[in-house]
Amino acid sequence: MDLLLRIAKIPRSSYYYHQKHFSDKDRHADVRVEIRRICQEHKGRYGYRRVTLTLYQLGYRTNHKLVMKLMAEEHLTCLLRKKKYRSYRGEVGRVAPNLLKRNFKATQPNQNGLRISRNSSCLDKNSIYPPSLIFSMARSSAMPCLSIPPSPS
Repeated sequence: MDLLLRIAKIPRSSYYYHQKHFSDKDRHADVRVEIRRICQEHKGRYGYRRVTLTLYQLGYRTNHKLVMKLMAEEHLTCLLRKKKYRSYRGEVGRVAPNLLKRNFKATQPNQNGLRISRNSSCLDKNSIYPPSLIFSMARSSAMPCLSIPPSPS
C-alpha cells in the first residue's frame, strides 16, 4: 500500500477519504436531471440564471452557484447570440482636398490627373504605385520629379 501511495504521490489520508466517499450517492441527482431537461427543452439557450428561475418555478430551492457548478460539470453551456456586424466607424482618415471643385471637363487627355514624368528617376518603372501615395509624396515636395496640375479656376 505504501509503495502505491508513493508512486501515485497521494497522501494516505486522501486515499482513505476518497475510498470512504466513493460509494456515496449524489445529493443533487434529481436537480441534475431537471437541469439537463430544462437545457434540452430550450435548446441550450438558457444560462444558469434562467435555469435557476425555472427550477424555482418547479419547486426546487437551489442556489444559483450550485446550478452554475452542476451545469459546468454536465457541460451544459448557454449558446451565445451572434452580435450584429457593424462596420461604421464614423469619419476615419483624412478627406482629400477638392482640387477640381466638381469641374471634370478637360480639353486634353490627363489634364485633371497626376503627371509623372517618363524619365523620372525617383520611381521604379516596373512598380505600380497607388495614386494616394504618389499624391501625398508630390504634395509634400518629397519628390521633385512629380508634378501636380494647377487647380482649375
